[in-house]
Amino acid sequence: MTPVQGGFDFLEGPVWFADTATLYFSDMHFNEPNDPPLNGPRSTIHQLVGGSVSDFIENGSTNGLGITLDGELIACTHDTRSVSRIDRATKARTNVADAYTGKKFNSPNDVVVRSDGNVYFTDPDWQLSGMSQLPMAAYRVTPGGAVEVVDLLGKPNGIALSPDEKTLYVGAADGKIRSYAVGPDGATGPASDFASVNGPDGMAVDCAGNVYVTGGPQVAVFTPEGAPIGTITGMAASATNAAFGGPARTTLYVTAGDTLYSIELAIPGYPY
Repeated sequence: MTPVQGGFDFLEGPVWFADTATLYFSDMHFNEPNDPPLNGPRSTIHQLVGGSVSDFIENGSTNGLGITLDGELIACTHDTRSVSRIDRATKARTNVADAYTGKKFNSPNDVVVRSDGNVYFTDPDWQLSGMSQLPMAAYRVTPGGAVEVVDLLGKPNGIALSPDEKTLYVGAADGKIRSYAVGPDGATGPASDFASVNGPDGMAVDCAGNVYVTGGPQVAVFTPEGAPIGTITGMAASATNAAFGGPARTTLYVTAGDTLYSIELAIPGYPY
């Protein structure tokens, strides 16, 4: 594992855009003043282009990032306790979903989008400070904008789809990675136990369907059946999330503490 750049605050949510060869990631500023009070820490969206990192949006209020059906950023946004779409050209932000049954979400954490426009995200209460209106859960937003509960979970965190988009993976604070069968319309079935990781956080999936789960100072790798393959180590802090990128999509980028890392693998990642 090779450091790409350090000296940030607390990194999360990497996502790769092949059209511009750009990696975006969130830098959460837990130690900065929060005035006026937000529903979570201030954060910056950085971009890695051609080996150089620069600010993309200084006050993004983001955690997990993904790619919308039309090729824009989708983000878990703390300030409005929502999932938002961010236009990469104008940086304008619009709401995707911010409530269920008329109640605000807690603190959306990580998000993934299926190729038909279904959006799946986790909603723990890590940054909410006791203002919860809803139980913690994983959710689905249909292409028409309807919000449905995938499952009620204690502090759900990372979320990912299998390459065939027929399985949704969700990690939670109890250490379990759960899998859910996904139907043709995007609706999910009941949970099945997939794997266990100590403190699971974000996830990535390669083109063979292997699942990469960050947690502690390592990335645990599992087969599509949930059998452990091995671990990727070399981070100086707990790994928070991962994404495949690079020209052949064989570069695994990992956020861990104040540093962005990368490692070259033999298999490309699934291109959400």
